[in-house]
Amino acid sequence: MAEQDRESFRKQLTEAEDWLYSDEGFDSTKSVYAQKLADLQAVPAAAHTRKKETEGRPSATKDLLDKLETLKKAANSTDEMYAHIADEKKETVRATCQDAEKWLYDQLAIQNDLKPDQDPVLTCAMIVQKKQDVHNVCNPILTEPKPAPPPVVEEKKQDEGKEAEGKEAESKDGQGESKDAENASGEATDAAAAAASEDANAGKAAESQPASGEKMDLDLD
Repeated sequence: MAEQDRESFRKQLTEAEDWLYSDEGFDSTKSVYAQKLADLQAVPAAAHTRKKETEGRPSATKDLLDKLETLKKAANSTDEMYAHIADEKKETVRATCQDAEKWLYDQLAIQNDLKPDQDPVLTCAMIVQKKQDVHNVCNPILTEPKPAPPPVVEEKKQDEGKEAEGKEAESKDGQGESKDAENASGEATDAAAAAASEDANAGKAAESQPASGEKMDLDLD
């Protein structure tokens, strides 16, 4: 608290005390007392807030910087757990962290130029909110689930189907070859039978013809 503020506050306290013991103060209502007390408490409350912010700012700053460092390491990691995340999304994480870091250092530079008795421009609540904003952008990207692997069962069924089709085709080819062999065997048998029949007919025709000598004897008689 600045010295002039201290003097002003002391004066207010003295005036309030004098009023309280005066006739007006003695006969006042409860609401008037409450308002007087609130006016007096407002002065040290501002100083208490500035003190609290000064003490808490370093811790809040560290938390934000640690968060940014963790996110940047994840975005730059070559670990398999992040390999499925697109490069464009990782770049979004890096850019978000870089912007937050720049904002923090810019605000700290302004804050450090202020006197302790001046109201802060960078509060702990602002730093915490920035950390949450960064989390809301980056966390969904870095926790993006890996794509589901292709269904192994379906592939197995397809392989079994192809194998069954191959066996069926082989079976059909075998049946076709068997029929061809049967047809060829039948044709050979028919040809042999036809040849044998022709030989038999030729023999019968030769037996029915008279010999040349016998014909000459008949002519001489």
